[in-house]
Amino acid sequence: MTYYSALSDNASLFANESSLKYRTRGKYRNSPAGAGMGAARSRSKSFHFMVLFVFIILSSFLFGMMVDAYASGNSLDTSLTNVHEPAVVFAKQGDSLWSIARSHAQDGTDLRSYIEAMKKLNGIKNGYIMEGQKIVLPD
Repeated sequence: MTYYSALSDNASLFANESSLKYRTRGKYRNSPAGAGMGAARSRSKSFHFMVLFVFIILSSFLFGMMVDAYASGNSLDTSLTNVHEPAVVFAKQGDSLWSIARSHAQDGTDLRSYIEAMKKLNGIKNGYIMEGQKIVLPD
């Protein structure tokens, strides 16, 4: 083998080097460095687009709900004004459940069932109350 033929063999090796295939991630790729990174980047991009899409959909949904609530006139302030406070009485000396029921029950109401409702609302086991005790009256 002559010097020229050895040189030409080396040149053919260098010429064919660009066509060598490098094994990366189980597949043959033509480029040795960064092979397979394009797929990872595209997956990351598609994930970011999906997150952005979901965010836009949820934002538009919430915006629509706010516009609907404003248009219908419902607000937190108007709903709180309808809250009903229960009637409360503080027992005085000499009061009993019977006397409180007689003075606060509506006409025609059975006093025994009214007293039972008072006992249940206030957690009274026996029929005794003390002076200054807070008694919540049933509706």
